[in-house]
Amino acid sequence: MTGISRSRLYELIKSGELEIAKDGATTLILVSSLRAAIERRRPA
Repeated sequence: MTGISRSRLYELIKSGELEIAKDGATTLILVSSLRAAIERRRPA
């Protein structure tokens, strides 16, 4: 849905560009963080 691969998501999380919340073993990506990352990468 986002056009971002799973491996790229992992890279963005590791670099701090995406905020996450952990719920046990589940990793949740904050929607606001994902939207901001997509907007930063959108061509003008």
